[in-house]
Amino acid sequence: VTGVQTCALPILPLVVDWERGLNFEHQTNDFLHLSYGYTFNLHHSLFISKDGVVQALDDVVAVDEKSGCIARFEFKDAPTIIFQKMFRSTALNKIQLKPNEYPQAESVWVDASQYFSDMKFDEQGRFNYRYANKNAEEITAYLKHPCKE
Repeated sequence: VTGVQTCALPILPLVVDWERGLNFEHQTNDFLHLSYGYTFNLHHSLFISKDGVVQALDDVVAVDEKSGCIARFEFKDAPTIIFQKMFRSTALNKIQLKPNEYPQAESVWVDASQYFSDMKFDEQGRFNYRYANKNAEEITAYLKHPCKE
């Protein structure tokens, strides 16, 4: 689920059918972030702006409230974290582990936390994360201002 749209409907009809429980992740003067499902397994997020703009994204792992930067997980050819600004659909940056840097997955439905962990934005807007390489060594890294345009 990916998209940005304007919606004048109240929030309630959007969440009535969510069967796995609704979580309020962030609430600021500018936006509301709701999520449902389980992290890295059918995890969905809904962002609603104060002006009624709605954005639905899958597998959101971290949000920087100050800059509006969203980090979301993707697993196609390799585990990847995609960065984009809230209420925009263009990817601005990404962290992708090269195939020789991580253990080969048996399927695409592998828990992503075996590759990436401790994913969060700090006070300076850096995205901090850890990953395990194919030798099971923990590597700590950060990406400075991943949504800078």
